[in-house]
Amino acid sequence: PRCNCTTVANCAFIARPANRRNVFAYLDDGGPPDDRDDWERAVNWSLTSHVIRNTHHPILIGEDGAIVLNDALWPTYGKDSLLCTAHSKGVRVLADVDPLGFDAGHINPALEEARFLRNSSAVSRAAHEISEWITAAGYDGAGFDFEGLSVGSWSLEFEHQVGSGLIALLSQTRKALRAGNPHAEVVFAVSTNNNPWFNQSYRMGQITAQIDWCLVMGYDMWHRNTDAGPNAPLPAVKAALESFLTGWGTPSTKLVLGIPWYGYTYRCQEPVPSPAT
Repeated sequence: PRCNCTTVANCAFIARPANRRNVFAYLDDGGPPDDRDDWERAVNWSLTSHVIRNTHHPILIGEDGAIVLNDALWPTYGKDSLLCTAHSKGVRVLADVDPLGFDAGHINPALEEARFLRNSSAVSRAAHEISEWITAAGYDGAGFDFEGLSVGSWSLEFEHQVGSGLIALLSQTRKALRAGNPHAEVVFAVSTNNNPWFNQSYRMGQITAQIDWCLVMGYDMWHRNTDAGPNAPLPAVKAALESFLTGWGTPSTKLVLGIPWYGYTYRCQEPVPSPAT
């Protein structure tokens, strides 16, 4: 991957924006063309400091630690117009990183992720390949999205080993990224659930020590094995943030609250009534 911005200056890494609140825009603009591709309309560049680019998971990690580039729409694996525009506005762009099974419909993605994280050689390979690709393409860091680890019914020892691998992956990737770009940042997205599903794989106190931002998904309130409830109710979001601050000792300076905002209208997979009815 190489930078292909028309204006060469936009190929440079962006330092953390000064005199601007940290506001992250999480963009899912991949896959079949739809309204989500209209990022020029969706992003307020004067307010946004970071964009996490989730083009249906651009970087996926296989069980052996090899990365898979998942967006065939990217031109020549280099910078595209979104990234070039963001840099011209002084906004940083981070590439979303996910385990392969999370996106590929594998039979047991949680176990596949766990096996990967228990393999120290695979973890090191992934950290190297992720940082190499991101640095060469001109991205400003990585946003990790490992959500499936709390699904397994494993022993505490197994979960602890998986958690150690996750911490190592974040630490090694951040170190490798900063070798090529001293401004590079690592973000880790995490659900709001402070319950038994948050097993030993997610030791948030140690995780947050290895990253720059902890993105709490305030819209991710319910698990498929729990009863459904309201989306992002204020008391539950408040309790979740307090669990990070007091339960895991996450520094408030690293916490970013994700809110359920969508700038587009979606329809259910049902017939749309005609105007006459």
